[in-house]
Amino acid sequence: MQYKVVQKQAEHLCLQCGEAIYGRPDKKFCNDHCRSEWHNHRGRQSLKMLKMRYMHALEKNRSILLSCLERGLRSVSVEELAFLGFRFDCVSSHFQINGHNEYGCLDIRYRKTAAKVCRIEQVPVML
Repeated sequence: MQYKVVQKQAEHLCLQCGEAIYGRPDKKFCNDHCRSEWHNHRGRQSLKMLKMRYMHALEKNRSILLSCLERGLRSVSVEELAFLGFRFDCVSSHFQINGHNEYGCLDIRYRKTAAKVCRIEQVPVML
């Protein structure tokens, strides 16, 4: 009786390390460690991108408010700020003072009403 010698050949490569994967055709990783590392890295990258987008929006909001201060404006309409690209959902702090909502955008504080943003002021940074 003769036996046929069959060599296992890799069907595809691991998504994390690039090593050959043997076994089921739908496997994506060569072992549990690679699977875990791949998912952890993917989660860290998406969180990093989210933080970068948020910080970019905060910096843009700050530059818009700073340009208003440089022009001597302490009150601006909501429509004008929205036209300039101001994002009202990106704030670095929120306070309730004397029944009014005050927001902070890094080192600039302002009060927002339905129609306008007023009392724009730059606060000193404490280190």
